[in-house]
Amino acid sequence: MALDAPVAVEIGDGAETLLDARATRRLIALELADVNVPRLDAKRQRTSLFFRVVQVGPDLRVELWERGEFHGARVVSGTHAAGQLGARRVALAAAELARRLQKKRQVQAERERAEAVARRLARERDARRTLDGPLALRSTFEVADIGGMSATLFGPRLLGQWKLAQRARLDGGFTWLAGDAPDASRAEWLELSLAPSVRLPLGDALDLDLGVDLAAAWVRLGRVRGVDAIVDQSETWSARAAGVVRIEPRLTRNLRLSVGAEGGLVLREIPFEPLSGGTDRLRGAWLSLDLGVVFTPG
Repeated sequence: MALDAPVAVEIGDGAETLLDARATRRLIALELADVNVPRLDAKRQRTSLFFRVVQVGPDLRVELWERGEFHGARVVSGTHAAGQLGARRVALAAAELARRLQKKRQVQAERERAEAVARRLARERDARRTLDGPLALRSTFEVADIGGMSATLFGPRLLGQWKLAQRARLDGGFTWLAGDAPDASRAEWLELSLAPSVRLPLGDALDLDLGVDLAAAWVRLGRVRGVDAIVDQSETWSARAAGVVRIEPRLTRNLRLSVGAEGGLVLREIPFEPLSGGTDRLRGAWLSLDLGVVFTPG
C-alpha cells in the first residue's frame, strides 16, 4: 500500500444494512494502494485518513476526514448496494476523495516550494545589493569651477540622504570650498544644499542617480577692497542651481563609491573691487566633480 499511514473506515449503523462492511473495507484498501497523500506538514507525525460511510435516505454518503478536518464527500447510490457492487461503489468514491486530497496537497507543496525558492532568490539578491536607505551619509571631496575657470574652489562636502520612496531620494547638507577667485583674489564658499534625485538601478552592484542641486551660500572674498559696492566689505551671499548625475558602484553591503558631476549656474553674481582697482564679478556657469563614499547603516 502506497499510503504511509493507516486508513480508518467507519461504517454507520444505517449503512451497514445496505453494505457488506468487510468487503467495503477490503476494496477501499485495494483502491488506495496507488494513492499517496502527502503530509500537510512534513515535521508533524502522519495521522490516519478517516473515511466515514453513512446512510442518507436511500443513498450512501462517503466522507473523508484528517485530523478532524473535513476534506469532501461523495454520494453513491444505495440501490442494489448489498454485496460486491455496493462495496465497489463506496471504494471508488473513497479513492476519488483521496486522489482529490492528493492533488490538493501536491499543488500546495509545489506552491510552497516555489515560494521558498522565490524567498531564497530574494535573499541572495538582497545580499548582492548594497543597502538602500532609509537613511545614509555621503562624504565627498569636491572641485568646482565658476565662470569658465575664473574661480576654482575645492573642499569637503557632507550630506545626509533620506529615502522618500522606492526610487526617490533627498540629499541635504553642507559644503565648504575655498580657492582662487578672479583678479588674484581668494574665495571661501560655505553652502547649505538640498538635492532631490531619482535612483535608477543599473545592476545588483551599480546605481545611477539623477537630480537637481539647489544651494544657498555664505561667501567671503579675500584680497579685495570691497564687496557688493561696499568698501572694506568681504562677506556676502550667493546661490546656485545645478543638474546632478552620479554613479555609485558597490564596495560592500553598507558602502558605496560615489562619483558625481554637476552643471548649472550661479544664481546671484557677486560684484567686488579687486586690489588692482576697477570692478569685477564672480558669476557664470557652475561645474563641479566630486568623489567620495556613501555609508548606509544597517
